[in-house]
Parts: sequence; structure tokens; C-alpha cells
Amino acid sequence: MNKIYRLVWNKSLSLWTVVSENARGVTKKRNVTTNTSIKTAVSSSEISKQSQLKPTLIALTISSAFFSGSVFAEVNTGGGAVSNSNGSSMAISPTAQQCGSGGQASVNGNSGLAVGCGNNISGVDATRGQALFNRRGSGNNNYPTGQAQVLGSATTVGKDNIVRNSLAGATLVGTSNISEGNGFHNIGVGQGNLVGGAGYNTAIGVGNDVSTSNSNVVIGVNNRSRGSTSIAMGRLSWADADFSIAQGNAATVAQGATGAISLGHSATTTGIRGIAIGSSTGSDAGGPAQYDPATAANADGADSVAVGTGAKAAGNQTTAVGRQAKATGNNSAAYGNQANAQGASSVSVGDNSNAQGDNDIALGRNAATASGGSNNIAVGNGVTTGSTGQNVAMGSGTTTANAGTADGGAVAIGRDQKAAGDGAVAIGDPNNANGNGAVAVGRNNTAAGNDAASTAADGAVALGNENKAIGQGSVALGNRSTAAAAGALALGDAANAQASRGVALGSNAVATNADDVALGAGSQTSTATGAAYRTGTAAPASVVSVGTAGNERRIQNLSDGAADTDAVNVRQLRSVQDGVDELGQSTADALGGGSTYDPTTGTVSNPTYNINGNDVTNVGDALTELDKGWTLQSNGADAGAVKAGDTVDIGTADGEENLQVAKEGNDIKYSLNRDLKVDSVTAGDTVINNDGLTIANGPSITKSGIDAAGNTISNVGPGVAGTDAVNKDQLDKASQDLTDKGFGLTAQDGTTVQKKLGEAVDVVGADENITTKVQDGKVAIELAKDLNVNSIKAGDTTINNDGLTIANGPSLTKSGIDAAGNKITNVAAGTDDTDAVNKSQLDEAMANAGGSWTLQSNGANAGDVNKGDVVDIGTADGEENLQVTKEGNNIKYSLNRDLKVDSVTAGDTLINNDGMTITGGPSITKSG
Repeated sequence: MNKIYRLVWNKSLSLWTVVSENARGVTKKRNVTTNTSIKTAVSSSEISKQSQLKPTLIALTISSAFFSGSVFAEVNTGGGAVSNSNGSSMAISPTAQQCGSGGQASVNGNSGLAVGCGNNISGVDATRGQALFNRRGSGNNNYPTGQAQVLGSATTVGKDNIVRNSLAGATLVGTSNISEGNGFHNIGVGQGNLVGGAGYNTAIGVGNDVSTSNSNVVIGVNNRSRGSTSIAMGRLSWADADFSIAQGNAATVAQGATGAISLGHSATTTGIRGIAIGSSTGSDAGGPAQYDPATAANADGADSVAVGTGAKAAGNQTTAVGRQAKATGNNSAAYGNQANAQGASSVSVGDNSNAQGDNDIALGRNAATASGGSNNIAVGNGVTTGSTGQNVAMGSGTTTANAGTADGGAVAIGRDQKAAGDGAVAIGDPNNANGNGAVAVGRNNTAAGNDAASTAADGAVALGNENKAIGQGSVALGNRSTAAAAGALALGDAANAQASRGVALGSNAVATNADDVALGAGSQTSTATGAAYRTGTAAPASVVSVGTAGNERRIQNLSDGAADTDAVNVRQLRSVQDGVDELGQSTADALGGGSTYDPTTGTVSNPTYNINGNDVTNVGDALTELDKGWTLQSNGADAGAVKAGDTVDIGTADGEENLQVAKEGNDIKYSLNRDLKVDSVTAGDTVINNDGLTIANGPSITKSGIDAAGNTISNVGPGVAGTDAVNKDQLDKASQDLTDKGFGLTAQDGTTVQKKLGEAVDVVGADENITTKVQDGKVAIELAKDLNVNSIKAGDTTINNDGLTIANGPSLTKSGIDAAGNKITNVAAGTDDTDAVNKSQLDEAMANAGGSWTLQSNGANAGDVNKGDVVDIGTADGEENLQVTKEGNNIKYSLNRDLKVDSVTAGDTLINNDGMTITGGPSITKSG
């Protein structure tokens, strides 16, 4: 008896149902229900009779597998293979010959259903249930969609589908699909799909792979999902990160890019939460579009967005929108065709725009900021900024801005503007500013170091139309004005300052030379030549012009000049004329001799003088006549003329300290200084000089000591002071005391050093001014030649760090020279023949017309010597050492052979009333 032999229409389910032969038939009164549990089978021959599994029959069979209750069936040998099923599995397919190499359907396990050649179910856990919708099974009955589902069941429909080791709910529909792993409810629909992982994965299409993780959806051809809860759709698209979406042809979300989205041909996202939207543009002539990874949309950074063909968002939190747009710096944004934002937090907007530095902004077609800089802004078509500083360039064409230092910034706004240098500014159409603080605003202005603007000029300013400020600090304002050198200033229409520091103010004003000033429209300066009027000084190199030849201007409302170099007004010139008239009249009056002044011609007539019986008609001839004077000589030599007005100074030679000259009235008196200072004094065989006193073939007292010449020094009193000489008794006693007691040394600070005989005593200087040395067996104490002290005081004279000061007298200090109340007033009289004379000199010349001359002593006590006066040249009252004699017109001085003085100083040797003293050497005085 056959296990399955007929189909019955089930009205309650509205479908055909495979039933056993024991199932009741259909009646008009009631529907047929089946509750028996009898195994049934459909033979291969019966299947063949149904037109080789017609679609209707297959559908009925599949429906019976899903929806009939309590029906168990297994195929016979010709219709498929069922093993280890306990009668709970079904395998339906043609014969093995008809199935060919793929083999018949087979089920190895419980609760399996395999329909079609090559379909295979194996490894299903029998303990988890028996069949789909068979609620008698044990385990979790809560299916995620809300329907009851028994674990451990699997379904394949088609050819060569394989279910391996799936826990429950696997469904494969199509050809060569595979479900494996320990997941639940995986679905594979199409051809060659691989589903697995932890479960709830779906693959629809051809060659898709969703073999890991869970809850993924893959739709299309050769797509892949390796993340969790991810979606891959299209062709060759990979969603390898959790919660990711890859859609398009070869769209990719890389592993680790959680939450990323790639949409479009070859779109790629590698950063978490990144978005890449776009496709590649590769093409083959005459053929279909080709895959080109280099131009695919690519979001590599975390939270990055790439939208457009070939767009790249490589940095974190970056955005690239447009064809081949690139945002590589963190937090950067690139919008537009081939826009490029390379620096961190940079923004690039526009076709081929490029923001290369951190915090840069490039806005417009071909706008670009240079690499190596930061915080630069370039706005406009073709506008660029330099690599140094923080610059702003806005406009079009070749506009560029580049500072000179990293902390600087340049600004260029307009068409073809160029600003180079810290604080450089170029605004308008077009301008060029090259230099720190250089400014060019308007049209075709240049502020730079040369016309080509290839060199810099700090602070140059050009404002207006076609102005040029060439050189540091130069300024050109207006229309076509030029400041051609450093510090020049040109203001107006076509004003021109051609040299350094020149100023041209007004339309067509021209300042030619350095430091020239041209004031007013059309004013021009020229090179000054010749000498200055009246003063004869050389012409200055620079001038001030307020007009041109033939177009002079008056300067009105000019204040009176005060300084020598001030300009004067007409009022002052009139006053000068009045003064000239007064001077002319006073000059004529002063000349006398019948001289008169003519105010019309401004001339003074010549006077007439009778001098020495000769008439002269001018002051010069009169002075010449008076200038014949008389002759003065010394010791019959060195004769010289003494002319009227000359001063004869009778004094002592420079540095002479022993001779004194005094003038009393017209008397000259000589005297010898009571304290003589000479190099040496010789009295017979006795010589006193800087070395001391020497007696030929006798004793001597010199710096080297006292030489008694072999004679005994007798009557020597006992020495008292430390430097006193001692006599023999003292020497004998001292020798005995030294032998008995030794010796000690006490310093000025009261400290005593006790030494025994034979011990050495160190003798040192207290500071750098005093040194000691052993010379010829003696300890020599020397005072430094160059003393280093705070101050030196000698009587009322003090020398210290500030200089030299004399109490109640002159001083020479760091503050200057103090003449102790004396000062020079007024202008000194002229001395050379070409010097001008003043009125006082003229008066004096007239007063001396009688032939008087001046006599003074040592530059003081000057007095006039008139004709008929007697000059008495002698010695001071009481002078005994100096003698004066007159032989003819000669005055002769001589020194008394027996001098009587208070003291004599010869170098370091001093002889006075007390005796003789040699500084640093011996002395012979009243005290010994």
C-alpha cells in the first residue's frame, strides 16, 4: 500500500493538501479535517505524472509543508533522501538521473523540508522541534516577527541550496545558497548567497555574503556585510562595520567605521559615522563606466562626510562635497569641484579652491591659501595668499596677500591686488603694496621699493589713481602723483616729489631735490647754485618753492621772523631800512673828519684825517699810519713791532714758579718767590737737587740714604720714635732684649703678632695701593704709581671720582668747569685782518690815535702807556734776590748769587728754615 496517494482540497485552509489514504473525503455538509499521524510519501513516478513538478503542484506541496497540520511525509528512494528524521522531514525532487550532478534533495535530521534537485538540509537539532508550525516542539516559541516559530527547523526551495548546522529558522530560496553557523532565522534568496553568523541575516540576489554577526541585510550582486545591523545593496558593495550602510556599485564601509554610510559607485567610508555619497567617473571609450578607486567618494575620518564623485573626507569631523572634493585636515570642509581643505579647521568653497593651512578659508574658483601658513583667507576667482603670516585676499585674477613674518598679516581686496609684508594693504583695481605697513588703495597704485614692486618699502602709501609711492615712508595721494624716494610726499593731480624727503603739494607741483618743498599747483623747485646773498654762504641743497619763474606767488600774513634762519616780512625790511639810515648817520658821525651819510643812496662819504702831518681819507690809511708803532726785544734778540692797540705782556715764562712780576700803574716790578722750586742749587762744592744734598769729597744725604764719607756721626741722642736713629747704647740694649725676649708686631687695628728670634715676618700691603718686596736683602714698601683711592685732599683741594674741586674756587668735575663766578660776556673783538670790527673797536682805534699802547703783567692789570709816560721796570719792594738793570733800550734781569728765600724745592728735596727733607728719603732738620 502507498504511503501517499492522493491530494484533497482543504476548504478551511483554501488549498490542496496531501493526505493519507485514511483521510476522510469531502462531503457537501462539512469540510474535511485531518488529525491522524500517518506517514505519507509521494513516489517519484507519481511526481513524474504531474508534468515533472508543475508549478501548481510545487506550490501545493510547499503550501502543505507550511500550512497543513499533523501531516508527516517522507519520500521514497526515487524521490529524494531522508535520514535520521524519525519520519518528520520531507525531501521532494525528480530522480537522481533527472537531477544530474547536483543530486536529489536530501534531509539529514528532524523537521526538515527540501524541495528540488541538489537541495540539502543537514545538522538540524532534532531536540528543538519536528516541523514548521508544529507547536508540539520544545524551546523558544517567540519568533521576532511575532508569529510562533519552533527552533530547529529549516527550509530550502530551489536547486543546490545547503543548510549546515543552523540552529533554527533558516530559509533558502533559489540556487546554490548556503546557510551555516549557529544563527537563527537566516534568509538567503537568489543564487550563490552565503548567510550565517549569529542570526537574523538576510541575503537577496546573487553571490552575496552575510556570514558573520547578525541582523544584516544584503541585496544585489556580490555584496558583503561583516558588521552588525548593517545594509549592503547594489553590486560589490561592502558594509563591514556595525550599523553601516553601503549602497551602489563597489560602495564600501571599512571595518571599524561604525555608523558610516557609503552611497554611490565606489564610494568609500573608513571613519566612524562617516558619510560618502558619490561615484567614480572612470570610462572606457565606447564601453561602460569602469571602476576607478582613485576617484571614488571616500570618507576616512571619524564623523566625516564625502559627497560627490571622487570626494575624499580623510580627517576627523570633515566634510567634502563635490566632484573630487578633498577635506584632509581635522574639522575641515571642502565644497565644490576639486575643492581642497588641507589644514585643520580649514574651509574651501568653489571650483578648484584650496585651503592648505590651519584655520584657512579659500572661497571661489581657484582661490588658494599657501602651504606652511595658517589663519589665511582667500576669496575670489584665482585669489591666493602667501605662506607667511595671517593674510586676507579677496577679489579676482592674480590677487595675493603675503605677510613678512609669521605674526604679521597682509590684506589684498579687489582685482589683481598684491599685498606683501606685515600689515600691507592693497585695495582696488589693481594695486601693489610691498613692504611692512605699505598701503595701496584705488586703481593702479604702487607702494613699494621700486616701480616694478619687486622690492619692499616699509610704510609706503599710495592712494587714488595711478599713484606711485617708491621708498620707505613715501606717500603719494591723488591722481598720477609720484613720491619717487624714501620719505617723499606727493599730494594732488600729477604731483611729483622726485628725491628723498621731498614734498610736492598741489596739482603738477614738482619737488626736484632732496628735502625740497613745492607748495601749490604748478610750483616747482630747482637746483640751488651760487652763494647766499649778503652772507656769502654756500647755497643749500634743498629749497622751498611756492611757484615757478613768471608765476610767482606772494606769501601773505607772514609773522615777523625771530631766529636767524626765519623768513622776514615787508614790515621787517622797512624797519631794517630805518636802521640802515640810523647806522649810516651814526657811522658818519663816528668817523668824523667831515664824513656825511646820504639816505637816498645809502652811502657814507670818506673822512679826512691828518696823522703825523699826512692827510688820509679813510680809516684804513689812518690805522696804517697809526700802526707803525715801536719795537720791543729781549736780550738783544727777537725784536717785534708794538703797534697802536697792541698789548705788551711782560711776565714770566710758562711754568715759571720762582719769579713774580707785578704791575703798579706803569711800573713793572719783579720779585723772587719766597718758596723756590728749582731743579738744583749749587753753592761751592755743595749741590742740592732732586736726589738730595751732596758735598764734594764729603758727606751726602740722598734718596739712597746718608753717606757719612767715613766720618763718625757723633752726639746722636737716643732714638725715641720708630724712625729715629739709635746710638750704640740703644743698639747694645736692644740686642740683649731681642736675645732675651724675642719680638712682637702690633698693627694699627691693635692686633699683636709675637715672633721668636729666627722666625719670619710677612710684610704685605693692606690693599692694591701698597706693595712690598725684598730688594738687596731689604723689605721695600712701595706706593703704587697709579693710586686707586676714593679721594685725595690737599688743603682746600679735593680730587675724587667726580673730578677736582677747590673750596671757594674753580672746579673741574663731571658736570663741567666752574669758573667760580667769573664769566665771559659779549662778543670778543676781531683779531684777523679780514675780521669785521665793531663800534667799540672803532672807538678804541680812534682813542689810540695818539700812539698809546697797553702794558700788563702776567695777562692782568692792563694799563695804557701814553706818549710821554715813563715805564718803570724794576723789582718789588723788599726784593733782594732779583736785580734789574737798563742798558740803552734793553732791560736785563739777574739772580742774586746769595739767595735769601723761605724755602727751596728741588724735585723731592725741600730746604726751608727747619732744615732739609727728602720725600721718601733721609732728612736733616732742627730736630735731628
